Amino acid sequence: MGARETKAKSERPLRPRARRTGKPAKAKARGAAGRAPASPPRARITPRRKTKTRSVARLAAPAAAVWAFIGPFQSLARWHPLVRRCRLGRRGRTKLRHIVLHDGRLIVNCETARDERRRLYSYGIVEAPVPVTGYSSTLKVRRESSTVCVVEWESDFVPLPGVDGRAARRLVESLVRPGLDGLVTIFGRAAAPRSKAARPTAARKGA
Repeated sequence: MGARETKAKSERPLRPRARRTGKPAKAKARGAAGRAPASPPRARITPRRKTKTRSVARLAAPAAAVWAFIGPFQSLARWHPLVRRCRLGRRGRTKLRHIVLHDGRLIVNCETARDERRRLYSYGIVEAPVPVTGYSSTLKVRRESSTVCVVEWESDFVPLPGVDGRAARRLVESLVRPGLDGLVTIFGRAAAPRSKAARPTAARKGA
């Protein structure tokens, strides 16, 4: 029995051992190589601040008369000394004005808002020789009395990169201020309002 069992065991075929091919390590290496490299941190961009301008003229004329004169969007040529001609146009429902200055420069504005009751309109720039973006401006006539009004011309914009904000402000004001001076020439400058006199202090009792 013992010899036969030993012989039977020796006649069993031996199973070949699995050979290590190194494929798992290679696949692991491929997986590591296939990963996208970590993206560098994004630079923080600081938004540029808006620059604002405000010019005012106090006129010796009723607000209704001044608004009737300057309120039409294409009326610039009759009161702004820098404007040679101004033509009204449209782009869809948007009202445009094409302005030609005396030096030949072209400006195109688009009307963005209008309020006849409050005597104001707002506009933006489609084309202009100014290094700014996001330009918005409002022209307003404010009644001060039956014979005096105040015209306010406010603008806000963002200077283009590399443009100094103070230089951009001076450029915009150089286009706006002459217009208000032209209105003063036409209607006259109103006298400065009188400051309210301080009331005398009441004498204390028993003084």
